[in-house]
Amino acid sequence: MVKKAISIIIPLIIGILISYWIFNRNENKAVNTSGDVIIERIKAVKKLVVTEGQFSEVYNYKEAQKYFYNLISFEKKALLLVKGKVLVSYDLEAIEYEVNKKTKVITLTKVPEPETTIEPSIKYYDLQESTFNSFSPEDYNKLNNLAIKKLKEEISKSNLYDRAEESLERTLGELQWVGKELGWKVIIKSKT
Repeated sequence: MVKKAISIIIPLIIGILISYWIFNRNENKAVNTSGDVIIERIKAVKKLVVTEGQFSEVYNYKEAQKYFYNLISFEKKALLLVKGKVLVSYDLEAIEYEVNKKTKVITLTKVPEPETTIEPSIKYYDLQESTFNSFSPEDYNKLNNLAIKKLKEEISKSNLYDRAEESLERTLGELQWVGKELGWKVIIKSKT
């Protein structure tokens, strides 16, 4: 009877100790984080955003290191979801114009080229790496740059710039209308 009780109590005590160790081993970890936000520059800008686009792309990356005449291969793979908010704007400070107060004529002589701002968001999915071919911080930077480059290529193929031109023409038409309502004439000599 004593042997039966000991054979039950000893595994029970061992189980309690193992459970205590498993659930309390994370209590000894101390995580310290710190960060400082530094404002580098604040600048007043006068920009007219005429078009905003949302782009999404799934980017698949695969790299293999091969050894012994390609008999042994160590691969790493990544699946990225790249989203980008793209803004096409015109710098209003770069517009060149002439004002004739006597004749009440404003002449826009030069409208600058459009500026493109991309706000990318990159999320990594399905990272697979081998022991001998793993992702380094440089690899992540390279992947980010490749994904943004691919996004820029897709933006250039899209009709975003055509829509921006149309939107600018509408805005300049509204400027002419407002000028006419105020007794001024707005002449647009050149869009770029």
